[in-house]
Amino acid sequence: MSNLLNSVCHFALPVFPEPSASIHHRMLMLSGLLRGVVDLEPHRTGRVPRHVLWMPHRHLLLAGTRCPRPAMLNEAADTAANVGLDIIIVRDEIDQSFDLHTSFDIRMEDEKRWRCGYYLWLGEDERLYLLPDEHRPGGLRVLPLGFVVVDRTPYANPTDWDEGLKRANAQLNRLAWER
Repeated sequence: MSNLLNSVCHFALPVFPEPSASIHHRMLMLSGLLRGVVDLEPHRTGRVPRHVLWMPHRHLLLAGTRCPRPAMLNEAADTAANVGLDIIIVRDEIDQSFDLHTSFDIRMEDEKRWRCGYYLWLGEDERLYLLPDEHRPGGLRVLPLGFVVVDRTPYANPTDWDEGLKRANAQLNRLAWER
């Protein structure tokens, strides 16, 4: 995999804006929750733009923005496709009640499509998922070496949905204090 990133660059790298400190912090907290080694400067290879993190053992890139969707989707898709990796965009969103929350846009290289507006959800059994909102089925189960598509949601009702979101956020906050 490192040979892939170290090979000669044959495309123009897109420009990713520098994420705000809070978004960059969320990117790092997500990497901790995903339990992977992070290369904080993969742009040195010439294959990945500045301000993008690389998790080599997970075959994953992480980018982040406060810009609303669809900002960065094309640039992220091009970058991920050119190096053959999955990518997640960490995105701040403000909902209709003006609450700030973090969502994730995921593009798995083998699917070649975006899964936008997903949320971290942690089960009582410590299984981590990236799920669409509570009204859409399916999602991604987070495993040590990647993601598995799930057809059914791991929660039974809206209360379970809320509790899983709270557990995931608590885990992210716990990681923030440990770093």
